[in-house]
Amino acid sequence: MKALEDQVDVFEKKKLHDLKSLLLAFVTVELSFHSKAIEFFTRAYQEIADINEQEDLEVSYDILLFAVICIQGHCVMIILITLLHCLGVA
Repeated sequence: MKALEDQVDVFEKKKLHDLKSLLLAFVTVELSFHSKAIEFFTRAYQEIADINEQEDLEVSYDILLFAVICIQGHCVMIILITLLHCLGVA
């Protein structure tokens, strides 16, 4: 009977050790994944925060102006003006 109890104890200790190892490995993988996600979202947040709203609004206006003038048949001239404005020349 004592031998059977010893075998059960050894089995339970090994089971507990294996479960602990498995859970530690799982948590390590999850921490790695989530830390990469945090890095990604931190960079995304910084990029979004750095958006210059006024500058983007001006570029959108230039694109809208280009589209309206193109409809009126003056595409060649307005393409040049829009490109020069976007490059900061005009």
